[in-house]
Amino acid sequence: MKPSLQLKTWRTFQAANEDESNRITFLKTSPVPINDPLIMRPIRVQALTTSFCVKGQPVQAGSILMLPYCDAFSLWELGKVAFLE
Repeated sequence: MKPSLQLKTWRTFQAANEDESNRITFLKTSPVPINDPLIMRPIRVQALTTSFCVKGQPVQAGSILMLPYCDAFSLWELGKVAFLE
């Protein structure tokens, strides 16, 4: 291999390695996203169907649950719960 080709190969490798190092450093220093407290507040809901589970346990129809608002809203959109508050 010619010296100029070796140098070019080495520089390409170094540039790629530096780019990856910079990317990893950026990912380590980027701020952690924080959920808005309003969507995470607990809310009381009543189960309308038995077609879902909470914490791995099936829910009985008519039972009253405390769920984060974001989860409760998703289940309400699907017609599986009704808001009590």
